[in-house]
Amino acid sequence: WKLNGLLKSEFNIRGGSDINLGFDAGVMTADQPYQINYGSPGTEFKLTGIIIKNAFQTMQLYGFFTDRYVHSFINYNLGNVFTKNSKFKPELAFAFNLGWGKLKGRKDIHELIAVRDYSEGYYEAGVILNNLLRLKLYKYFYGGLGLGTFIGHGPGAENGAFAIRISYELGAL
Repeated sequence: WKLNGLLKSEFNIRGGSDINLGFDAGVMTADQPYQINYGSPGTEFKLTGIIIKNAFQTMQLYGFFTDRYVHSFINYNLGNVFTKNSKFKPELAFAFNLGWGKLKGRKDIHELIAVRDYSEGYYEAGVILNNLLRLKLYKYFYGGLGLGTFIGHGPGAENGAFAIRISYELGAL
């Protein structure tokens, strides 16, 4: 059996700020080949420069394989704290991502492949400036572009785990 799930919620707070929470977990009940195990939710791929929600920005894409995992993704957006200009409405946000994954199955069944897990944890923190450029789309919608930086740390993170990503947002005016 392979069971996994994701819980997401958003809490709006007075003053235009909000908190986005994501909790993700999964478990497998038998030893499987590495292709069937859970791959790490990393986006550290050289061609990807966009912030992917509910994923680690500094973790290598498929850098870890596990048969059980727990992740927590927290994004706290303070809202527009700088100016009220129509095209320049930057929003300051902080991201905290935590993860743990263990491969309890036999690692020796994976021949010629270096399979590793992040049983001691993987932690990531980021600062994001959303809507550095905000454009009106038609009459009722807008598109916003921003920039974020992330640092991975903890026992599972590689040395120098750092990422700069583009944030995007589509919304109603």
